Amino acid sequence: MMKSTLAAVVGIAGLAAAASADWGLKFEVWNGAGWANTTNASLGSVVKFRVGSYFTDGTMVTTADGTGQALDLNRFTGSNKFMNFSAGQDVIQNLVRTMPSGNPALLTNTGNGIVGSTLATSFASQLILTPLDPTPVYYREIYTGEIKIGDGSVRTLTWTSNSFGVSPSTKGLTFYNAGSLTNKITGQPDGNPTFLAATIQVVPAPSAAALLGLGGLAIARRRRA
Repeated sequence: MMKSTLAAVVGIAGLAAAASADWGLKFEVWNGAGWANTTNASLGSVVKFRVGSYFTDGTMVTTADGTGQALDLNRFTGSNKFMNFSAGQDVIQNLVRTMPSGNPALLTNTGNGIVGSTLATSFASQLILTPLDPTPVYYREIYTGEIKIGDGSVRTLTWTSNSFGVSPSTKGLTFYNAGSLTNKITGQPDGNPTFLAATIQVVPAPSAAALLGLGGLAIARRRRA
């Protein structure tokens, strides 16, 4: 009786893990203290950003030689972008691929886009399987970069996915799994990826805001006089 009850509990837990499984790309910006999903910036600011793949416990990958829990990123293919980017004013710079291996095309950008192709020639590939932190959310950084704010108008820059592979020939993300580790065969989990976007709130520079405040105070004084 106890064994059957335990089996039922394990089965339910497994279903819960599978139901809550999630995977995709995580976009982040540096807020001065750590990586976050939002930060503020003003004219002339340089904001560091990064993108990485993630998956949660219960993310299952099926390949030709077995099905198992996702273990680590094998490959990323696609392109990313900044929405509300001011062409000719905002600048993307200092792109660095931080994965151990990958195509140099990953480091290219045009305007607001980074890696402007979904072709197999523009990918980052994690060819060396290394352990990830044993947490409920597994993360592998792909690349980092910076955006220099050249347009000081108040707006929200959104850092997110632009294109995501070309299925079935080129998948956006593929992962190693516990069922095919020996043969290094990889695959993509079932379901659709989640893109966790980040935002940069462009606000007036502190000095400009102070000047606006002083201007308003002077006008109020003149009116009272």
